[in-house]
Amino acid sequence: MIPQLRQSFAVKRGRYAGEIMIFIEKTNYQYTFLSIPVMKNRYIPTDKFESGWQNGIIEFVEVIPADVYKTVILQFKRNCTEIK
Repeated sequence: MIPQLRQSFAVKRGRYAGEIMIFIEKTNYQYTFLSIPVMKNRYIPTDKFESGWQNGIIEFVEVIPADVYKTVILQFKRNCTEIK
């Protein structure tokens, strides 16, 4: 499973259990998501995502509407610029 823009995934168990991750982008070795309701950026290695998918830890939820996705992108970018 390769996530596509605007797709959301529920995390059913593990470190991020209870979060919904909205796909943002893919780099060479990881997928980037905005996780709700915690509103944090998550960087998941591609092999870990694939393993989670195959083992039923991650489940597809829906493709979110384009207008909602615009807000997701704004929050993701805001998180990138915040000083930790």
